[in-house]
Amino acid sequence: MIIILIFVIFLIILMFIKVEIKFIFNYSESNINFDVYLYKFDITKFMEKDKKKLNHNNEVLKNETNKKRLDFQISLNLLLEILNKIKFLKRKPRFIIENYLEFGLDEADITAILYGHLTSFIYFILGRISTYVDLKETKINVIPRYNSNFLKFYFQGILQIRIAQIIYISFLFITLGRKLNGSTSN
Repeated sequence: MIIILIFVIFLIILMFIKVEIKFIFNYSESNINFDVYLYKFDITKFMEKDKKKLNHNNEVLKNETNKKRLDFQISLNLLLEILNKIKFLKRKPRFIIENYLEFGLDEADITAILYGHLTSFIYFILGRISTYVDLKETKINVIPRYNSNFLKFYFQGILQIRIAQIIYISFLFITLGRKLNGSTSN
């Protein structure tokens, strides 16, 4: 009985632990850098090693491409269903965004028009994202540089999600995936 009680207390404590995933994208004068961190560990190093292993086996059959198209369609429908369910969560995952965009074109009037369109587009995208996650701490800087040809972009996003939310989303993947594939649950 004591072991079950300790296990239940451990599960309750585990539910409130946050998982932090950090995305960093940096573009500056033909230099592109993309990193993904889980807490402080760099995940992109592991992804590059797996990519090198996959490049040695490039044998793909025609039947597999048709299957991949069907899987993509099913997974897109699954993703849309899950996003529709996440929209109505009371406690959504938190997403902290820091965005820095500095750009310029040779003509100042085109730069000014582009500045207006970029800021409205960025805030439109943030409005769409805010229906699925909690956006409280966002910093967005769009800086035009007139009469110069220049582009510098920096994006940092930190997704903080609780383990209970991960379990709920995993449960949605399993149940909705079975529903969309046409299989029944036992």
